[in-house]
Amino acid sequence: AKHLTIGMDIGKRRGHWVALASMDDATSFIIDYGVEDIDSTGASVENAILGALREFDDNRVKPGWEKEEGGYISPSIVLIDAGYVPQSVRGFCREAGLPFRPSLGRGASRHDARKFTKPSRGAANVVYIGNELYVSQDGPDRIVEVNADHWKEAVHNRIRTTIESSGSMSLFKPDNRRVHFTFGKSIVSERMKVVYKPGQGEVREWEVTSRENHYLDATALACAAASLAGAEVLETKTQARRNRKARRGAHRRRDGRGWFDR
Repeated sequence: AKHLTIGMDIGKRRGHWVALASMDDATSFIIDYGVEDIDSTGASVENAILGALREFDDNRVKPGWEKEEGGYISPSIVLIDAGYVPQSVRGFCREAGLPFRPSLGRGASRHDARKFTKPSRGAANVVYIGNELYVSQDGPDRIVEVNADHWKEAVHNRIRTTIESSGSMSLFKPDNRRVHFTFGKSIVSERMKVVYKPGQGEVREWEVTSRENHYLDATALACAAASLAGAEVLETKTQARRNRKARRGAHRRRDGRGWFDR
């Protein structure tokens, strides 16, 4: 794999994160995921989140993930949802610097249901426009705004894609098959469906089956981060030949071996 990215969904008591290794054609491998506890006992929620993010950086991000040939690789982009307590997330990202970026999800699947609108080139404060995302300058911060509907649907589509195909997504094989039970329930906690509404015709909307959607949100952010890093499903003929060769034998171990280029 060429790119290692992380998405993190922040809540009042926990921060859920997903580490995604991706090839240039967006074929991806969820190599790790977890939860950071946010203990606000005797402290404000704002400071508790800030402390949890610092620990996540020190204990997870800075050490990196082990490579097959030895050594470690660190993520190139870490997107942290800044929708809940923006001052804590934005303050941490300013303090830590790259690879951390605050992000905001837009779309019908978000609580505020604010529609994602792709800006025009040359729009004020917009420094980059990508695939269903853009980066804007807000004071001292660069915010990555993503189309949450698109990237959540992308997670579902990529999981359904056959493992030999470009743009597929796979999950490491655990020692106990029940290890992924909670993760799997979160991934399917929402689904896109088409409904008919009088006067509107067929409308695509999200159906929520569970509020425990944090890993879905984090995985969607990790996919958006991979796109920002340069991983895209569409490929040229030359890229297709190279990527088919690279995919052979790439779906291997839980510890990351075989998932990163030498």
